[in-house]
Amino acid sequence: MLAEGWRQCRMGDLFESRRERGRPGLPLLSVTMNDGLVDREDLDRKQDSALAPEDHLLVKPGDIAYNMMRMWQGAFGLADREGMVSPAYVVLKPRSGTNSEFAAHLLRSDRLRYLLWAYSYGITEDRLRLYYQDFAAIRVCIPDANRQEEIARALSSLDSLIATVEKLIAVHQQEKSALMRQHFAPTHARQWRDHGWRRLQLGEIADIDRKSLSAATAKDFRFRYISLADVGDGRIGDALEEYEFSAAPSRARRLVDPGDVLMATVRPNLKSYAVVREEHRGLVASTGFAVITCKQGVLPEYLYQYLFSDDVQRQINALVAGSNYPAIGSSDVADLLLNVPDENAQAKLANFFGVQDRKISVLERY
Repeated sequence: MLAEGWRQCRMGDLFESRRERGRPGLPLLSVTMNDGLVDREDLDRKQDSALAPEDHLLVKPGDIAYNMMRMWQGAFGLADREGMVSPAYVVLKPRSGTNSEFAAHLLRSDRLRYLLWAYSYGITEDRLRLYYQDFAAIRVCIPDANRQEEIARALSSLDSLIATVEKLIAVHQQEKSALMRQHFAPTHARQWRDHGWRRLQLGEIADIDRKSLSAATAKDFRFRYISLADVGDGRIGDALEEYEFSAAPSRARRLVDPGDVLMATVRPNLKSYAVVREEHRGLVASTGFAVITCKQGVLPEYLYQYLFSDDVQRQINALVAGSNYPAIGSSDVADLLLNVPDENAQAKLANFFGVQDRKISVLERY
């Protein structure tokens, strides 16, 4: 049963297909996956069109233009001005009583994304097309015009807030990267001398994969398992699977202790790193991680932060360059070079960058 003021209809009841021709002097627009309709000349990839203006389709403010081949992935944009788009696009003209801003939010919903895919036709996903007549057949539930406007205004305000927070996160991340370049690579000999900096291989300051489960492990041995998917944003997830050894994934072999540092060696560009805490004692990690156990004089928190540095990332990128399957081995991890100061300086730097991480984390949660 629908709430008061809501009705069921088809997308064709909300939009008709606009097939008007473009005209000289109007900007040429393109649909992008993330930014909607943008000036084609602003795209990084230049897309010169050999078509005359009248061979393009006209879009007007309030229209929604979509890429037939990518609509199921969300490739559409709401027009805020007149312009022209490729004739391969579909231009939706709102009918009376349709709030286009509300409709744009509706099209981004999980339910509509599924229906846009379900109503697209093609032999394979890269050939799926959503023609207007199929788009028009999609059933939706919408409220009256006043409620559409209220919902659109509220959701657009949230979009603006999210965009602002994302910019703040990006600024903090760039700031942290700049500070890491400054503090992890001292430029003066005196700095190296005063804080005991040394350039060392990781294998000199830590043990790699020190403990593992053997094939002789009891079949009924139970443990919680840290998979590659369980590590992200510098932390180990809470919803870990529990297994008996006999039924565990073949990768479930690395034993971890508090203070160990997990470093994903499969797709290392994702930077899936974390410090093992007391609550993780006795867990077993995937062999897709290098389990790094720091030796005396090296702090896990410092090592963890240094893994994110440009210095380490350049070395990793060089190792995986040209590989069809991006991964590095334990020996590669042991050979990574790091700048390591005395323990007091390590503690200060780890704490300093930990504060930066917490700022970013607060914004991400918000």
